[in-house]
Amino acid sequence: MVYDTLELMRKKIGLIMVALFFTIILSGCEKTENPIVPTTSPPSPTAVAIKTINWEDPAGFVFEYPEGLKIDNHPEDKVNYANLEITDPQEDGKILVIAKDTKYVNVEAWVKTDKEIKAGKIEDTLLAELKAKKITLDDGRIVVGTIDQAILFTIEGDFSKSQKLAGIFEKIIESFKMVIPEVEKEETAPSGNGSGLDIEEISEDEE
Repeated sequence: MVYDTLELMRKKIGLIMVALFFTIILSGCEKTENPIVPTTSPPSPTAVAIKTINWEDPAGFVFEYPEGLKIDNHPEDKVNYANLEITDPQEDGKILVIAKDTKYVNVEAWVKTDKEIKAGKIEDTLLAELKAKKITLDDGRIVVGTIDQAILFTIEGDFSKSQKLAGIFEKIIESFKMVIPEVEKEETAPSGNGSGLDIEEISEDEE
């Protein structure tokens, strides 16, 4: 009887040890199968600074534009004070910056008289801290213009297929400022409007 009891206790102890052994083994396997791997976030891209250049024009204005653009100042033009054609070799479209004599007394007279301009959508805006007009033409071109000392300054954008040129257009308008001209207007400077249009109405009241 005592022998049977001892034998039974040995079996129970043996079963407990076997169960404990397997518990330890399984616990170790679970830790091995599911290791904790630290996660790392990918490095954020570094913003590339775009270098800008100042264009200072003898006609009496300055503006900023990104490096890499091409500016043709049309030296053959003897009519306008400034005639800049700005393009990007990799983009379709262009931006024109023109300064020319005008007989319009203000921008209101300009947008009411110029046949092409008055046909577009006209909005009030500022250019070089001066009262200006923004005109969206039927063909998608955008023209921003102001008048200062009997000179009409216009910035025209033709970039319907280029978001990049659209951004450059806005940058030029935001940075556009009037300065003292490097070269004073010569006495023989042209008195025409430089557009080939006959200006019959020069004031807001005359129509």
